[in-house]
Amino acid sequence: MTMFILFWVFAIMATYTSFVKNNKKIDVKTLLLGGISVSIALYQIGYAIGKVMAIS
Repeated sequence: MTMFILFWVFAIMATYTSFVKNNKKIDVKTLLLGGISVSIALYQIGYAIGKVMAIS
C-alpha cells in the first residue's frame, strides 16, 4: 500500500514538473485525470503481479 502511495506521489510530481517545463497552467482536472489513469494502471500492474505471485 505504501508503494502505491509513493507511485502516486511520483506520478503527480512528474506531471507537475512536465507542466512547469512546458510553462502550462496546471488545472485540477488534468491532475485528477492523470492521477486516476496512473492509479488504474498501477492497480492493473499490482493485480497482475498478485496473480503471478499466487500461481508460483
